[in-house]
Amino acid sequence: MRPVSISRRSFVAGLGALALCGTSRAGAQSLAPIPDPDWTLVAPAEVGLAETQLIAAGDFAAVNMPDITGIVVVRNNGLAYERYFGNEYGIDDPLNVRSITKCVTGTLTGMAIDDGLLSLSSTIGETIPDLIPPNADPRTASITIDNLLTMSAGWAWDIHADWGTLTASPNWTELTLGLPVIYEPGTFYAYNTGGSHLLGVITQNVVGQDLADYADDRLWSPLGIEKPVWRRSPEGVVSGGAGVELTPRDTAKFGLLSLRNGQWGDRSLISESWFPEATRFHIQGDTTGYAGYGYQWWVIDYENGFHAYFGLGFGSNYLYVVPALDLVIVVLKGFETPPTPISIVRPFIEEWILPAVIA
Repeated sequence: MRPVSISRRSFVAGLGALALCGTSRAGAQSLAPIPDPDWTLVAPAEVGLAETQLIAAGDFAAVNMPDITGIVVVRNNGLAYERYFGNEYGIDDPLNVRSITKCVTGTLTGMAIDDGLLSLSSTIGETIPDLIPPNADPRTASITIDNLLTMSAGWAWDIHADWGTLTASPNWTELTLGLPVIYEPGTFYAYNTGGSHLLGVITQNVVGQDLADYADDRLWSPLGIEKPVWRRSPEGVVSGGAGVELTPRDTAKFGLLSLRNGQWGDRSLISESWFPEATRFHIQGDTTGYAGYGYQWWVIDYENGFHAYFGLGFGSNYLYVVPALDLVIVVLKGFETPPTPISIVRPFIEEWILPAVIA
């Protein structure tokens, strides 16, 4: 079954109209209780979604996107649709969400800021001075948390060789801190997983706790998520830019936390202002995500008022959130070796899943 024929441009225009009359982000706080431990499925119609369109989306993915592992769609706290593909991963099997990890690390940095241990203006020179190599660019010490969050540190970095450059090094922290600064910090965006790794290093340093343990205490445990496996760098620090392993449902819970502005039931896991600030436009991004950038989140702002944000992992893994529609969409892929070709997920989300929203 195929969806009603509609161009991507006309759909986005229509979605903008939906967004203007949809549920506001603040108003969404009182919609429904947080997910129960088993996150019971709800009928799509109960949360304003067309089941036939969701089924059509899953069928399309099964035929045309064989590298997809799982799809989860959540609206109004209700788990309205999920489907898993292939035999390797199921509902309870975590997989590497790759650079969606950056959204997690940025959130943990926000928690340290909440605790008064950091500020957006804190610098590398103030937080990890002993880790700066002796021959580092003198401007490295002045790079701020804000610069790292927005990937505007100014270091020379080849975005196309990003992950390979980092993983080839025996010390990811030293490599990144030793880069030459060729742009004024805060003025130029360059996708840099090394900078995200440094956010984790700095946050771990100021909280005085292994970052994986800090994440378990402050994030995973409150969300009812079992402490995940998290890749570590050669120097023994968890990888701030990639490598945390979550199920599609776990990833959706994290997305729902962002949609609820850090509130989870009667608990406030982070300042209510953090996620709205983290997921708004701060700087123009690049071709990695074809979108603007916030604090370790990609941000879309269309001229018609439609706003969304997403975490994007290598291989086109997506955690996609539309605040005005109270909608969280997760599309993940479990693979060790990248398939050929890699299916591109964002058009699939926009052309197949978002049309399931009933005006």
